[in-house]
Amino acid sequence: MSWKVGLSTVIIVLAIVTRGGLCKGDNYEDEDVATTTSSSNVTYKYGEMTLFADKVTRQPLGNVVCIVHPSNYLMTGNLTRYKLENHTDINPCDMPGPPKPVRKEKTLLLMNVQPNCSLINYLDFAEEQNASGLLLIAEKLPVILNNETHSEKIEILAYLYSESVSKIKDLIINKPYVELNDITADDGFEWSTVILWVLACFCVAVGSLAAPYYEPQKSSNTHQQILDGESNEAIVQPESALQVYFNVKVVLVMVVFISTTLMLLYFFFEYLVYFFMFVFCVASGRALFEVLVQLLNLCQINDQIPRIKGIGIHKILLTGICIALPLTWFFLRHTAYIWILEDLLGVCFCIHLIQTMKIPNLKICTVLLSLLFIYDIFFVFITPYLTPNGKSIMVEVATGAGSGERLPLLLQIPRLRIVSPCYDKGFSLLGFGDIILPGFLVGFANAYDIAKREKYRPYFITAMLGYAIGLSIAFVALYLTRTGQPALLYIVPAVLIPLFIVGAIRKQFRDIWYGIVRN
Repeated sequence: MSWKVGLSTVIIVLAIVTRGGLCKGDNYEDEDVATTTSSSNVTYKYGEMTLFADKVTRQPLGNVVCIVHPSNYLMTGNLTRYKLENHTDINPCDMPGPPKPVRKEKTLLLMNVQPNCSLINYLDFAEEQNASGLLLIAEKLPVILNNETHSEKIEILAYLYSESVSKIKDLIINKPYVELNDITADDGFEWSTVILWVLACFCVAVGSLAAPYYEPQKSSNTHQQILDGESNEAIVQPESALQVYFNVKVVLVMVVFISTTLMLLYFFFEYLVYFFMFVFCVASGRALFEVLVQLLNLCQINDQIPRIKGIGIHKILLTGICIALPLTWFFLRHTAYIWILEDLLGVCFCIHLIQTMKIPNLKICTVLLSLLFIYDIFFVFITPYLTPNGKSIMVEVATGAGSGERLPLLLQIPRLRIVSPCYDKGFSLLGFGDIILPGFLVGFANAYDIAKREKYRPYFITAMLGYAIGLSIAFVALYLTRTGQPALLYIVPAVLIPLFIVGAIRKQFRDIWYGIVRN
């Protein structure tokens, strides 16, 4: 049983470390196409280009073409039409351009990015040609410094990927006119956050209610009989249930370990990410097995299932499934719809961990959540002032730090609002820690209700409503600020303060603070 305890402890530490607050998308900022390596670098933004046969007609030629551009070019709402000229056969670093023309209308030059040519050479060439801007064809986006994009005469600088140009090569021959426009996230409400809210509340409620907290020892009495006061038997835990308890020393050591692990991941992410993926596969597979077994037990079909050497066939089949699904996620983790499987594993993982890890009293809950409340604020809001690229350490670790990999400890739902065909919708994200940590407190409240034979579960209902309201406030803050939010900033007060008030009103605060049910 000790390896299960160790695995649960490691995975909860990892869930807290990489919880990442609430993020709006894979890149954390809606408008950014690529993160930069230095605060002096220019970020890219999404844009779109529409081709027309002339300056007047409103009927476009073909579909919208996707572009990306440095953030200091191509302002939103720039609907001026530019004449597009094909200069893909010219390398401004190897040959002189054509004679300086006199242009009567604004013109964009379409050119290939050459490996031996800098952006400054292209900008100088465009100025010599009296052009208004550049459309550069590239296989991948270069890193651009702020001082490289300075040009008083060039209005437009944008990049097209090679595959985009291949779709319009026949239209370019006729020198069409183009309109270019920024794409920015609109201010509409994102309904994917509602789905995340439902999933999070489901995990907390089911994990708390289904946990084997306190059962009548060697008795057939039901929970309802206990709540109705019809049983005089002692309330204890079943010996077979895996229960891991916190105390103050464990909490303090854990917070130090969490902070250290986060820093190690920040500096050595590319080396540690696969180890933690392995841990997630093992832990989520085990959690999926436990949840599925509990569902089958609810159906009361164990006696009807054939057995091999005392082991039910259903458990053998479930073992195979629970090994195959995490492995499937690992090998297909970069495919489009793998988020569905990852969320399934994540939901089971959160439910199982809430069932497994126990906090014996409100004092431990308060110490744990208060320390992590401070941890959240520091690593989300303070560390951007300490890092070279101006991004928080927690967000960098949660989103992969530009490595192409990501720790799988987030629930993610694709954003449902379609702003433009060229806009990468990304995902709405919620860290496992924002579910599991408050789930411990809700689970304690439910255990206290059972131990005190509270028929209407006042503490559980109060804690559950507090969690739902706190998470809702976090999502509202996300919507209003358009920046990622540390959810515990809103959840911790929304859960703890109502519990304090209910305990004081019912004159049971001392009981819930120190815990009446102890080993």
